[in-house]
Order: sequence, then structure tokens, then C-alpha cells
Amino acid sequence: MDGNLLVAMLDARGFACSSGSACKTGNPEPSKVLLALGFSEAFARGGLQATVGKDTTLKEVDAFLDVVPGVVEEVRKF
Repeated sequence: MDGNLLVAMLDARGFACSSGSACKTGNPEPSKVLLALGFSEAFARGGLQATVGKDTTLKEVDAFLDVVPGVVEEVRKF
């Protein structure tokens, strides 16, 4: 799936994520780490990074986990 579309759709729902590591923000290339692990380029392009911090609540994590599956299904239709 298109990781950038996934990120955009999650952003529209109030969740800030990225489609790769923080050091490659804005780079549309698939994750080199996922490629090195043997994943296909198509699979690696669907990578998602979600970060939690010391102030992130369990309620926020649960809300994110509730939303992600539906958004993934939406993105897979494109």
C-alpha cells in the first residue's frame, strides 16, 4: 500500500505518523531497513512509524489502534 497515503489519512483523523524513519522524512523511497530485512519494495513502501512519548496516554494508543485497521483497508482499495 502507499505509506504516504496511509499517513495522510491518519493525519486527517488526528494522528501524526510517518511512512518511514524520522531521518528520511519527505523521501518517497521505501525503508532501507525493511528492504535489508528481505521485504519486497512494494511491502516496504507501506511502512508506518507511530511514536509514543512520555505524555501519550493509554486512551490515545487505544484510539489509534482502533482507527488503523479501517484506514489500512481504505488505503488498500487505491
